[in-house]
Amino acid sequence: MVHSLIQRALAERRLSQIDCMLAEQIQPQGGLLGVFMAKAFRQGHCAVLFDEEMIDPFLASVFIDDQQRCADLDFLQQMRRSLEREWKAHAFASHQVVSIDDRYAAFPAVDAMEQRLAEEIVRLARAQPSLSLPPSLHHRLAQLSLSDEQYTAVVGMSRASLSCIAGGPGTGKTYLVGQFLAALCASFDQPLRIGLFAPTGRAVQTLVQSLERACFFEQDDIIESQTIHKAVRSSQEWLSYHCMIIDESSMIDSQLLLQFFQKIPSGTRVIMVGDPDQLPPIDPGKPFCDLLQSSKYLTSLYTAFLTTCHRTSSQDLQSFARAVRSRDLAALSSWTSSEEIRFIPYMPHEFSTFIREVTSMAVQSCDDLSRQIVLSPIRKGIFGTESLNHLLSEPSTQMEPIVISQNRYDFDVMNGDLGLLDKKGGLLCFQHQSIPSVLCPSFERAYALTVHKSQGSEFDHVVFVLPHRAIFDFRLLYTAVTRARKRLTIFGNSSGLVQAVSSREERVTRLVEKIQKLHVL
Repeated sequence: MVHSLIQRALAERRLSQIDCMLAEQIQPQGGLLGVFMAKAFRQGHCAVLFDEEMIDPFLASVFIDDQQRCADLDFLQQMRRSLEREWKAHAFASHQVVSIDDRYAAFPAVDAMEQRLAEEIVRLARAQPSLSLPPSLHHRLAQLSLSDEQYTAVVGMSRASLSCIAGGPGTGKTYLVGQFLAALCASFDQPLRIGLFAPTGRAVQTLVQSLERACFFEQDDIIESQTIHKAVRSSQEWLSYHCMIIDESSMIDSQLLLQFFQKIPSGTRVIMVGDPDQLPPIDPGKPFCDLLQSSKYLTSLYTAFLTTCHRTSSQDLQSFARAVRSRDLAALSSWTSSEEIRFIPYMPHEFSTFIREVTSMAVQSCDDLSRQIVLSPIRKGIFGTESLNHLLSEPSTQMEPIVISQNRYDFDVMNGDLGLLDKKGGLLCFQHQSIPSVLCPSFERAYALTVHKSQGSEFDHVVFVLPHRAIFDFRLLYTAVTRARKRLTIFGNSSGLVQAVSSREERVTRLVEKIQKLHVL
């Protein structure tokens, strides 16, 4: 029965071929356990936890369609018991899966990767900063125009080699870091080397622009910016900086952060900045969130949570984002349209007309790319990005927005970078360069993006398409909402919003536990 159910789930695209191929390696004789582990890993978990909170959503998503979900509780219990029997019998290929204890299991390579990452984190956090701070720095910090929580954070950053600064939009994370860097550089006679990093090229550009507005660097200081991927692939054995800033840290997966940290010398001052309530990385792990939890065990790691919003504009947007983040169902269900936030109810027959009217905007230069975007949580279907891009494309236009879909290190363009396709000139145009389109074939239209692809970017106007009866982690809606700087338009209704934030899925990792064990050694 299990085999036939798996085949049906595969045919109905509730399982992928990759899931089944990986499951066969885990459990050659077939069964539920291999599929469970394969799907969990592809969803970003570093381990699987044998409890109902993880098992039941997996079983329901794979084996029960929308019409059956409420009625088949007996079936779910039957499948759960079958999975439990396989788990207790250790029905998997021992060379592929390591059983950690009675409740956890993980792939050996992933478990070893998390162990190495924990060791790198402890190494960087425990190291004495190689750049000794002069007394004048603390005097400069005291003179900064900061709130009490910002001042507490900046003093904590000045004393630690590894810091994590967390907060939502408008809480002044970048401003705080910029003021600290300006005070740091002004406190030394010799020029300092400052490295600015982020997961995508777009996020790097945003970080640089934000820091330029927030602070003033001395002309002799060496300020270098690049994507984390480029830094990891650098031929340099070590990344030699006095201070390194890592923005959009919630987007960084565990493997990438391990590779990055391995290139940082002990004693380098490293400051990670991010919003832990945004979507987790696409690949396995959630190291930024795990780091924030680890400071209770690793006291040399400094963490700060900024909660006060300092933006005076877009008050409705900020309040709406807070309601989504706190999952305030009462507030969301009663929210009404305003100048900043507009709700457009479902009218299936008029959807195409509405979406065209709301998004009518010519794109002439790279500066226009930050004016407006359509976001969707899905790629397929009428409300998916593929259909939306087809609907919104204009064959007669010379310039068309595109998004890179694969890292191209030779051109320094990364997956998620936005640009323009010059159809007549045959060029892909970015803020920092233009390259022939035939040399970089891995790109897609970008009138509409998935919410994942939009991370690291902000837009004046965000149009979010909320598919009917959508159920997804609230972080996806929160990430979409916080991409908007001035206006937000939502295709959907208040009941759809409530349903959209009804789910909260926590990734299973072992990083915090591994850091805790290293700390007591």
